[in-house]
Parts: sequence; structure tokens; C-alpha cells
Amino acid sequence: MDTVLDRISRKMNELTPQERKAAEFIAENYKDVAFLNSSDLAKRAGVGGSTIIRMATSLGYAGFPELHKALFDYIQNKITTIDRLSEITSSIFINNGVDSKKNIDNKLTNISKVFLQEAEQNISVLNELDMDKFDRMVDLLICKEKVFIVGSQISEVTAVLATYSLGKVLPEVIRIESGKSNTSNTLNSATSNDVAIIFCLPRYPKSTINILKSLHKAGTTIIVVTHNTIFSYIDMVDILFAVPFMHYKFMDSISPMMSFITALVLEVYERDTNRAVKHLEKFEQFVTEHKIFVEDKER
Repeated sequence: MDTVLDRISRKMNELTPQERKAAEFIAENYKDVAFLNSSDLAKRAGVGGSTIIRMATSLGYAGFPELHKALFDYIQNKITTIDRLSEITSSIFINNGVDSKKNIDNKLTNISKVFLQEAEQNISVLNELDMDKFDRMVDLLICKEKVFIVGSQISEVTAVLATYSLGKVLPEVIRIESGKSNTSNTLNSATSNDVAIIFCLPRYPKSTINILKSLHKAGTTIIVVTHNTIFSYIDMVDILFAVPFMHYKFMDSISPMMSFITALVLEVYERDTNRAVKHLEKFEQFVTEHKIFVEDKER
């Protein structure tokens, strides 16, 4: 199904700067936009009302109402799945003695609601992943000399996990952290024989973009993992891989991103098992020699 987000991604380069600004706002906030009229959307996006109309037609819609309906239908399909899961959970609570509607609703708006949405989101995201790009990414990780990992702010969580996990199965995985004493030396060591995975979730930190520019200048192959297929620095990127995620008010849910990293490491392992096993053995040897973890007898 050709969604609004698909059209924005496909036609982004054909839009005027103001239309692009509005389209980027929609892509970043599509769940909110589905409930906005054209005037409110223009105000929130910081563009004129006529820009919204022109953008809609540039994307192939008869006008904003048709775009709005397509976006609302897209959101509604996701909401319907959550509702079905919520009904199932309600039945579970009732069977376990929670029989008042108020108590069920309270539970569903807390831990159960989040867990259900996370489960639904992971299933939904799976259908949106570009598997050809995923395969190319794995090939690059296996054949390049060094793998650099970049990510700060919310993306720091994913960068730490990726560095730790890939470091178990690849010979040289290096995390680049902005502001560290060795950052410039690490960047200067980057060459065209290396590859970098840059986790870049909104809002984009300047430090991450500066590192991206430095690696691009060095000729390093760059993989950007972000939340959609719209990225302002696409001309510096060799592979742009989108892993969509949802927002909870002021919180970002990155569980699909964490699942992606796990899948990536497992695929690297399976593509070259012999080499991966050797590095896993080295990892375990290092852990034992340096007594990284608490021994059973110390617990």
C-alpha cells in the first residue's frame, strides 16, 4: 500500500523548500497531523496555508483533504490493532480477578498499554524494513576493516548496544564519542576501507552530524540508521536504513531499534560463523582474565 509517508519519501526531492519543510513535519509527526486541519498544520510546520495545499498536490493528492484522509486511514489501521490487543488484555485481567472497568482501564493506561503498543509496533515495523539494504549492510560489516559506531543523546543507547554486541563477533568495532580526548585521533584513522554505522534519531545532535561529515570526507562508507527515509544529509550517506518508532508524549520508544541491532548481530554471526566464534572465544577469554563479571561464589 502506497502510504503518505511512502509518497513523501519518494517525492521529497521534487518539492520546493517550503513544501519540503511541511512534508518533513508530517513525516516526523504523522500521528499528530492526522488530527490537525490544514490551518493548524501550517502553523505547526511554520509554513503558509497555501504551501500545505501545494504540497498535497505535489504528492499526488487532489488536495489536503485527500492527503489528510489517507494519513488518518494509515493511523487508524495501527490504532485498530492496539484496540484488539487491549481487548485481549482486558479479558486476561478479568480472568485474574480484576473485574471493574475502572481498574482495567487504569492498568491498560500504564504498563500493559505500553507493552502492548511495543509488541504491535515491532510487528508493524517488520513489514516496513528494507531487507535488501539490510543484506548490503551485513556484507559491508563483514568485509570492511574497522567498524565505527556513532550515536549521542537518545541514540547513545543504541550506539552502546551496537558497539558491545558487534564487538563480540567482529575484529575491530570502535565507538566514536564527541568531545572525548581521542575523538580527533579516531576520526583521523578512518579510511575508505572502513564503515560507520551512525544512529541518528530525532532531534539530530550537531555533534553527530559533524562526525558524519568528517567520516564522509575520509571516504568511509556511511550507514545511517534513523526513523524514516527522509534525511537532510542523504548526499553523504551510502545506506539509509529506516527503523520507525513511536512517541509516548515526551518519551521515544526505541525497542524496534534495539531489536534491529540484535538481528543485525545475529546475521553477521551467521554469515561468517567461524570468524565470529573465534571473536566470541576471545571475548570470553578477556572476560575471564580481567574478571569483568561477578563470580557465582561472590553472589
